[in-house]
Amino acid sequence: MSLHNGRRKRGVLLTTKGLQKFQEAKRSLEANDNFGNRYTLEDMSDRSGLYSGTISKVINREGGVDKQTIEKLFSAFNLKIDKSDYLSSNNRLDWGEALLNSVFYGRIEELTKFKQWILDEQCRLISILGIGGIGKTALSVELAQKIQDNFEFVIWRSLREAPPQTNIVANLIQILSDEQETDINLYQFNMKLHRIELPG
Repeated sequence: MSLHNGRRKRGVLLTTKGLQKFQEAKRSLEANDNFGNRYTLEDMSDRSGLYSGTISKVINREGGVDKQTIEKLFSAFNLKIDKSDYLSSNNRLDWGEALLNSVFYGRIEELTKFKQWILDEQCRLISILGIGGIGKTALSVELAQKIQDNFEFVIWRSLREAPPQTNIVANLIQILSDEQETDINLYQFNMKLHRIELPG
């Protein structure tokens, strides 16, 4: 099994919800206070006291910044920051054997609906069903890539070969513990799960 872990530098990133909240406030101020003209990075720098490069980094979610930076930018646009507006940027991405999509066409309606269910309605389980070969796997990977910045962990696993549940759970524990769990601990955990006899 091939593991691909991508880690960002420390700090916080805007969530999709936080970015939308900021953009709406910015558009409102542009309409009311700036004669409908868009604020440039320099304009936003003047309003907030932040460097234009820092503002660009925040709104393009190019890397982590300290929370006070986002608070300062939000405050300049008459916003208060909520916990749902940002997340830790040292999130862990483990794509397993997923084929990451370099090009993906169509399924915009489905992607939009799934993103709404997961991010807005906080749905915890979505089943993508259909006959073989219609792109269910590609759709799931594309969806995960689009929303990955909203989660501390993204772990993608294929169940095609029906791997034992105990192996999957042990692997997830190792990832979630930041590789702190030893092979011996995981082996003992596996034995306990076998004795519990998880339903198939």
